[in-house]
Amino acid sequence: MAATHAPQSFVDTSFYIARIMPRDQRHEKALRAVRSGIAFFTSTLVVNETISLVQARGFFSAAISFLREKRVSQEISTLYPDPVMQSDGWDLFAR
Repeated sequence: MAATHAPQSFVDTSFYIARIMPRDQRHEKALRAVRSGIAFFTSTLVVNETISLVQARGFFSAAISFLREKRVSQEISTLYPDPVMQSDGWDLFAR
């Protein structure tokens, strides 16, 4: 019998901003998304960008709360890019 795998989706900064900021127009949708059966993943670069953007908007405590939660949560897998993965990502972007 073949193994079944959940669909996968990459989580970017806009997803996290929507989850963190209650006034974001996609806030509710982002909260529901993680319960959809899709296996989500992101990268440390997205996490870094998210905390920088939230902090730059004047929400330092929200940025810290997000980072603390992200470090312990297993809800969304985090990729730690190595030089080859980074290069592949840049190549994909340039297509």
